[in-house]
Amino acid sequence: MIDAAQSVPHFAVDVQHLECDFLAFSSHKMMGPMGIGILWARRSILDDMQPYQAGSNMAHGISRDEWQYSEAARKFGAGTPNASGTVGLVAAINFIRAVGYPRMWDHEQQLTAQLGDVLSRQKGVSILRGLQTQNRICLFCFSVDSIQPEELARRLDQAGIALRAGDMASLPLLQRFGAKQAVRASLYLYNTKDEIDTFARELAAISNTARGFV
Repeated sequence: MIDAAQSVPHFAVDVQHLECDFLAFSSHKMMGPMGIGILWARRSILDDMQPYQAGSNMAHGISRDEWQYSEAARKFGAGTPNASGTVGLVAAINFIRAVGYPRMWDHEQQLTAQLGDVLSRQKGVSILRGLQTQNRICLFCFSVDSIQPEELARRLDQAGIALRAGDMASLPLLQRFGAKQAVRASLYLYNTKDEIDTFARELAAISNTARGFV
């Protein structure tokens, strides 16, 4: 079982090449609607699995004594599907395909290098897991010694910059790196170099203010 939520949005993934049994990813990580995602499974495994609930179109030819399941993944489709979410996810996938993964990756690598440089130059910033930027998705977790992560995120939000702060729902991993909280800055296809410049200015201003510098 592979969690591909942080990879499928950034580069092409081939389940046949990976030879995995299951692969999952979420819609909102790739510009689609929230509340929906994809779970891919090998056909042979789906055929052997039993449904865990009944209803709707998951079975046909039903009588009091027997029934015939729908094929493969359809037999798990009890209830009303999230039709609007599916349409939105397909639109997001088609948009990414139109742009092209190579073009997206080139853009993101430029952003990654610039964001890594900004964070490395900022006094008092500690980056979890180093500054290696090549072949890395544009995501950095860091802390600033003069201000708590959630307060930093709140002040950046007031400047129109959205980051995530807290335990990242990954406290054991943070503890492995000697932290209990951090700030996460992540960029994607729709972000620009100018936005990173704005982030750099705001981060420096907030950090200096927190230290008592003008």
